[in-house]
Amino acid sequence: MKDKLHIIGAVVIVACLVMGSVAYGFYGVEEAETKDININVGEGGVVNIYEGGEGDGALGGSTSDDWNVGGNLSVTGTSAFTGATTFTGGIISNGGITGVGATVARAETAFATTTLAATDSGKTYFLSASGTSMILPAVSAGLNFRFIVNGAIDTTNYQILSAEGDNMEGTLIVAGAVVDCDAEDQINIIADGENLGDYFEVSSDGSQWLIGDSGALTSGKMTCTDPS
Repeated sequence: MKDKLHIIGAVVIVACLVMGSVAYGFYGVEEAETKDININVGEGGVVNIYEGGEGDGALGGSTSDDWNVGGNLSVTGTSAFTGATTFTGGIISNGGITGVGATVARAETAFATTTLAATDSGKTYFLSASGTSMILPAVSAGLNFRFIVNGAIDTTNYQILSAEGDNMEGTLIVAGAVVDCDAEDQINIIADGENLGDYFEVSSDGSQWLIGDSGALTSGKMTCTDPS
């Protein structure tokens, strides 16, 4: 199989040898297959992909080519990607991702009741205008979200709620004071009392939502509550 593949954007694989297991679906193949492969960069910058040992099912291509892999890609070891690389869908990392000169954070707004998904993890939500309710996804280790006031909140409080309830833990820093949040349902940013830049972060350890960094200028204008 010598089809030229496209990983959306230009990807240069910088490695002498990358070994791993890839679940992939190539164009023209009805179902995805899972096979052990070897990837190496040979003479002239040619990328060789082998199913099994060298010489078995070799695929070819140049590191300057665009590549497209459908399905799931699993890479073990240390890999370097240079140039513009776009990944669609979620990225799951067991060893961490280091970005040099790259922007990986995503930002959004929400003006109506919104239920966040696990795939929204890592996003920053800018809050302004009429407040609304934002429901966090089910707890799962590693999920994290950041909320920042970037404009006047006019009429309704912003409420960031746990889907399960009674599992938001930690402290908020409000007007320089510590506000304890013990088994709460939600964090609230109060309308008509917010300040630009008021913010908080939450992360899940798989059983609860833990409050990270936070800050609000005015007393009583960022709270944690358990209405039930």
